[in-house]
Amino acid sequence: EAGKGEAGKGEAGKGGAGKGEAESRFNLPDRQDIDRMLTYLEDVMGRMMEKMKELTEDKKDGRKI
Repeated sequence: EAGKGEAGKGEAGKGGAGKGEAESRFNLPDRQDIDRMLTYLEDVMGRMMEKMKELTEDKKDGRKI
């Protein structure tokens, strides 16, 4: 319950604040951090897709997974 309340409070504050104010209040990530996160996500997604491809091929070959 407490955690839920905090999340709601944060969202409300974010909506009410101007962009500059929100950045200083919530310490949002800068462009470089966002780029790093996106690069990481792309890497993870790529590996996941490779794994899914392997599993699909294994299924086609009739191998047990």
